[in-house]
Amino acid sequence: MTQAPTEAAKGREPLVVYRSVDGTGATYALERRTRERLRAYAQAATLPPRVFIAQESGTDYERVHGSVRNLVVQMLTGLSKERLESIGPIEFVDPVTERTLD
Repeated sequence: MTQAPTEAAKGREPLVVYRSVDGTGATYALERRTRERLRAYAQAATLPPRVFIAQESGTDYERVHGSVRNLVVQMLTGLSKERLESIGPIEFVDPVTERTLD
């Protein structure tokens, strides 16, 4: 069985968003190389360093994360989903383990 090529294998490096979670919510930040790529692409002088989304409980996290993913990425980049998709896929990563998150 042949696996589909990854985005990196197709020449499209992912746009990496670090996501760290604690008892009060989740913090999202662009990985350094992603930030540099987007600054060059969009000629954006300033991008917010991070976005924090508060949550009431652990069960809220799963429900809220899925519904705010696109909004968080747009807040961090200043670009629409369509423009971002033309640059590369969005990948959420744990900043400590470097594992890709769902």
